[in-house]
Amino acid sequence: MEKDAHIVFYCRSGARARQALFLAKNKGFYNIQNFTGGWLSWADRSVCSKQDVEAVVNNAAPNCHLIDVRDHTEVAHGVIPTAKHLPIKEMIEAFRLPASEFKERYGFEKFDPAENLIFYCKRGWRSEAACYIAKKFGYKNGRNYKGSWNEWTSTDSSSGAAV
Repeated sequence: MEKDAHIVFYCRSGARARQALFLAKNKGFYNIQNFTGGWLSWADRSVCSKQDVEAVVNNAAPNCHLIDVRDHTEVAHGVIPTAKHLPIKEMIEAFRLPASEFKERYGFEKFDPAENLIFYCKRGWRSEAACYIAKKFGYKNGRNYKGSWNEWTSTDSSSGAAV
């Protein structure tokens, strides 16, 4: 890993992340951050429900984008209708791209920082981290669909569309 790689450390309470930050600094990494307060301080902030996601799917929530942050192999098994795929592993690099390059790489327009974004993954953990990353890049209206793919596919009335 390059010494200038952007790294964000987090853990449940924040204590181990602070230790990791200290160790990384001692190893020469300088573009690093601690997810202040740990995962618990972020949990349940900016959370949305399945009904909020259904509103996006049914076009009842204009200027709101549903973003699937799962990896490519997970998305191959289906996505929530209308979702755009932006793997969490690529988010930091993607948000740094110029709009034209972003569209070429991902097949959709780069989001406006004022737009509403709803992130989901399989269980809600990665999508929570995606909210944090988006906020660091100026996207102030990011929310986490905490139930994510598992909740979406748990009932007969809502199922994912095959990609």
